[in-house]
Amino acid sequence: MHDWDVIRKQHGELTYATAYRILKNYDLAVDCMQEVFVELYQNYKNTQVDSWPALLRWLAVRRALDSLRAQQRYEGRVESEYTEVELVSREPAPSQQAEFQELLDRVRWEVSKLPAKQAEAFWLHCVEQSSLTEVARVLRTTEGDCRVLIHRARAKLRDGLGDLAPKTINNNLGERS
Repeated sequence: MHDWDVIRKQHGELTYATAYRILKNYDLAVDCMQEVFVELYQNYKNTQVDSWPALLRWLAVRRALDSLRAQQRYEGRVESEYTEVELVSREPAPSQQAEFQELLDRVRWEVSKLPAKQAEAFWLHCVEQSSLTEVARVLRTTEGDCRVLIHRARAKLRDGLGDLAPKTINNNLGERS
């Protein structure tokens, strides 16, 4: 039998921080953390757990990505009174921090579009910096499969974020002006 209060006190902050890095919203991250601990109690009360941080981080990533996907579906149904042209600012961003935040939001959005296992493997390894061994253990797969999932996730992110890549300059060395 697990001591749930001790587990929550020891790993609650890690669970919240993992969810917050994806959701960037205090209330959603707290809700996600609560969902993680409810799922933990319901599904793991009679299970031997080798690494609580790895399991909780994985559950938090899954729940947070689910929340982001739900938000994406909801926002897809809501019609805006503005056209895309009206929303685009012609002025440069007020600071590099704002640009970075926009980029981060876009990356999180694109990650939420990935298939669940790809998104989880990518986020756990590339953002949370979990080892491939740890990711393979929580996803119940092999390290080789994790590498494939991460590779595919990166390829899809590269495609999804392709419009953000610098444009290649056509440098025709043979032509003279």
